[in-house]
Amino acid sequence: MGKRRGYARDKFLELMRKNHLVIPPRRSRHTTNSNHLYFKYPNFAKKMNVSHINMLWVADITYIPLQGGDTCYLHLVTDYYSRAILGFVVSPTLEAKYSVQALEQAVEKAGGGNLCGTTHHSDRGVQYASDVYTTLLHDHHIRISMCEDYNPTDNGLAERVNGILKTEWIYPLPLLNDLQEAQERIAHIVDLYNNVRPHMSLKNRTPMSVYRDDPSIVPAARWYNLQA
Repeated sequence: MGKRRGYARDKFLELMRKNHLVIPPRRSRHTTNSNHLYFKYPNFAKKMNVSHINMLWVADITYIPLQGGDTCYLHLVTDYYSRAILGFVVSPTLEAKYSVQALEQAVEKAGGGNLCGTTHHSDRGVQYASDVYTTLLHDHHIRISMCEDYNPTDNGLAERVNGILKTEWIYPLPLLNDLQEAQERIAHIVDLYNNVRPHMSLKNRTPMSVYRDDPSIVPAARWYNLQA
């Protein structure tokens, strides 16, 4: 019997690189700029016991890589109780107006008007602290809550939603070509997330079925076969 041939770790990694089998790490990008003079609200969300829809919304922005090193940005507003994405916008920049558009979608889904029972939680980014954003929240009597430090767990659900969208439907596929393709793809992905993908935390119901109080259940194996 011949001897088994082994490689040390560094040699193994060198062989992997030579054969183009190593995926380069993705460079992190910061979407939060907390260095501003707008009022920073306290964190009300951390003490909340969320028991129904529209009690707590969480908002966040994440970047989406494009071909050629370009980037676009996904602005999200998610209902904490149901995990349903209520508003989303894919934008070319981090301007606050795009975050406002996502919030407007969420307000519309919730029926608009007086939403005094709703708390909106986010990081302390300039988009969420800006006058145009907080004015919209005040107009609908939505309480404003913000992370008090830079710990990602302070906005944990928003981070988890970002992770689901990216790791399950964005990163496994080839990079998107441009903003228009990203907008079309993300719209489809959000539909899959809201209406097709079951959540164990929701007893295998979909987020939108919980938000709409529809008891429909999607078999857990079904969504794995769907391609974005």
